[in-house]
Amino acid sequence: MRAALLDLVVQIPAGRVTEIGTLAEALNMPARHAAYMLSALTEDERALLPWYRAVPKAGRFPAKAKRKPVHVQHINRLLEDGHKAGDAGDPEFTQAAYWSPPTDHANTIWADEET
Repeated sequence: MRAALLDLVVQIPAGRVTEIGTLAEALNMPARHAAYMLSALTEDERALLPWYRAVPKAGRFPAKAKRKPVHVQHINRLLEDGHKAGDAGDPEFTQAAYWSPPTDHANTIWADEET
């Protein structure tokens, strides 16, 4: 599952984003699993992968008061990638160019699932 997710993340083109839920749906896994796997990337993996192009639902991040350092890093990487923030300095990447994963694992049953 993790390898398939990271393979899709690598395919997200520069200047485009994809919702984490869209990646999860393409891989036939719960969105929370995809979000967890992305949150558990090592610093080396973060340096190599365009993980920041996978955004929360509707491109919305928590309000400034509830943001964690990883949210700030995520937002900054998106801004560096050329995406525009929303109003009032509270970035919402709702106008970003969304990318659809080409891979469809709708019939995939992952090894850790019961059949």
